[in-house]
Amino acid sequence: MFKRENRDEVIRLRVTREEKDILKNFAKEKGLTMSAVVAQALDNYLDATAPKDFAKMEVH
Repeated sequence: MFKRENRDEVIRLRVTREEKDILKNFAKEKGLTMSAVVAQALDNYLDATAPKDFAKMEVH
């Protein structure tokens, strides 16, 4: 099961009613919360889109 270490940040996500129902059903099938599914999806997206050369990463 996916577990977040830092829970200080809040991300608001807008979805349609249909998307919410799909997400809710998926989370229920996997025995997870909707937050855990969204957090894992966000981590997967960030891992997939992160620059492979850390010297070229933008720092804010």
